Amino acid sequence: MVIDFVVQYEAVSKDQWRPVVRYDLAHGYLHRDRPDPRGDLTTKEAMPYGTLAAAMTEAIREIKVNWPEYRRGFEERLR
Repeated sequence: MVIDFVVQYEAVSKDQWRPVVRYDLAHGYLHRDRPDPRGDLTTKEAMPYGTLAAAMTEAIREIKVNWPEYRRGFEERLR
């Protein structure tokens, strides 16, 4: 039984590991964070879900499928 989770994709940029996209339950709801590479604002998108186990599985799947797009957007925000 899943009661809480964080799924995060990190990448090395400028010799540092940085979070690119994260799914979590902080703030009382399931959402996707897209942290700003400079540490400024973070974009939060609420995510619908059935069970937490299904939501965690979907978060892992989505990162595996979409990581190139997430990385590209992250690099663009660095400029």
